[in-house]
Amino acid sequence: MATQQEQRTSSTPQTPARSTLDTDLARVAWYVGLGAMVALEVIEWPIAALLAATHFIEHNARDGIVRQLTEGLEEGI
Repeated sequence: MATQQEQRTSSTPQTPARSTLDTDLARVAWYVGLGAMVALEVIEWPIAALLAATHFIEHNARDGIVRQLTEGLEEGI
């Protein structure tokens, strides 16, 4: 007879975790693609710079870096 722990773990679906390497490669690929579009003149460089900056801010906001930066700025003001 299975214990409660075994029953609990067997009924919980296992989802594979995304590795940090996968997410880093995806970010690099995104920036390379953006650079390629600028090189091929699909978009202009100021638009690419804006997209890259917002992508960077959005990614770092999840890590709390932006929050720490704003807290530091508020303390300095």
